Amino acid sequence: MMKVVISGYGRMGHMVEAALKEKGIECAGASEDIASFDKELAKECVCIDFTWPEAFRANYKVLAENFKAVVVGTTGWTDIEADVFKAFEEAGTPLIYASN
Repeated sequence: MMKVVISGYGRMGHMVEAALKEKGIECAGASEDIASFDKELAKECVCIDFTWPEAFRANYKVLAENFKAVVVGTTGWTDIEADVFKAFEEAGTPLIYASN
């Protein structure tokens, strides 16, 4: 069974959590501080990021290095796009993102 962690637990994070519950998908946690999330649990989880651009910029390497896969709904980071893609590629972590 897929486990999901939500990074950014504001309005969109709550909506994602409700959608997961409706589909029977386990929400293994929600965090405003994804860098502090349990690293062992993270290895088993897909992270859905709905943070602010500043938070994503600070955390994209943590996401790439610790989670099974990452879905990014946060926009506003096209200027660092090459660095983000490189970090995920080097970590071998699949990245799905919204167009910026």
